[in-house]
Amino acid sequence: MTIRDFIQLSVLKPNKIWTILQNPLKKIKGIFFLLVLLVSIPGFIRAGKDIASMNTNLGIVAKQFPELSIQDGKLSAGDNTGFVYRSDVFNIVFDPSGKSTDNDVTSESSQGIP
Repeated sequence: MTIRDFIQLSVLKPNKIWTILQNPLKKIKGIFFLLVLLVSIPGFIRAGKDIASMNTNLGIVAKQFPELSIQDGKLSAGDNTGFVYRSDVFNIVFDPSGKSTDNDVTSESSQGIP
């Protein structure tokens, strides 16, 4: 809307002045929505890649994880061999013997071992 249109509207139809404010707000809302969408796209792409990576890693872990059973009211693995699975997304430590402590796992993770 030009200044001339604004003057005409304010002189001829003063009760319609609110339409001047209404139109720019619609445009601002649309521009704001598009900017938010544009800024969010890299996050969506990154999240999609991370979810796909986690899905792949969980498939690998499911194949390596030993069968578990309950004997004498305790959860036990068929063979007492554990494994450590490290990826860029997460680490999984399975130690049925109980030799690894929380501090061991934390120290390995804090040393930059993925």
